[in-house]
Amino acid sequence: LQAALLRFQSRRLAALTTRVTDATVSRILQARYGLFLQIPASETGASAYASPIHVSLALRAALQMANELLFIALLFLVFLVISPQPTLGVVALLSAVGALLYFTIVRNTSRLGKRQGVIETTRYRLLYSMINAMRDIQIMGLGGLFSEMNRASAREHEQVAWRYNFNNALPLLVIELAVLIGVVGTVLTVLL
Repeated sequence: LQAALLRFQSRRLAALTTRVTDATVSRILQARYGLFLQIPASETGASAYASPIHVSLALRAALQMANELLFIALLFLVFLVISPQPTLGVVALLSAVGALLYFTIVRNTSRLGKRQGVIETTRYRLLYSMINAMRDIQIMGLGGLFSEMNRASAREHEQVAWRYNFNNALPLLVIELAVLIGVVGTVLTVLL
C-alpha cells in the first residue's frame, strides 16, 4: 500500500513541478518589459526552474510526513484498543520526540533550504554572467578567476546540500526508532 501511495505521489509531484514550471515561464513571458530591467535574468531563470523543484521537495516532505502520521495513527488505534495505558505512554514519548525534532532539526532544515535557494540563485547568476561575458573573459585571461569563483560557489552549495539532505532524512529515522521503541515497549508491557 505504501509503495502504491509513493508511486502515486511521485507521479503527482513530478506533474506538479512541470505545471508550476510551465505556469512560471508563461507568467515571465507575459510580464512587462520593465520588470526584466529590474530583475537580473539569472534570478528570473532560477525562479522558473529551481523554485518549482523546491516547492515539489517541500510538498514531498509534507506528504511523506502525512504518510508516516497516518501509519502511526493506525498503529495507535490498534494498540489503544489492545492496551490503552502503555499506548498513552507511547503517545507521550512520540510527542516529546516530535517536539525535539521540530526544535532541533526541522527549523534548521528550513533555514538550510532557504540558504540553498540563495546559493542556487547566486550560482545561476554567476553562470549566466560567465556565458554572457565569455568573449571578454577569454580575451582578458580571467578564466581562472571565474573558475575559482564557481568552485567556491559549488563548495558552498555542497556544504549546504549535504546538511539539508541529511537533516531531511533524519526525522524519519528518529520517528521510526521512536515508534519501534514504543511498539516493543508496549508489547513487552502487555506480555509482562
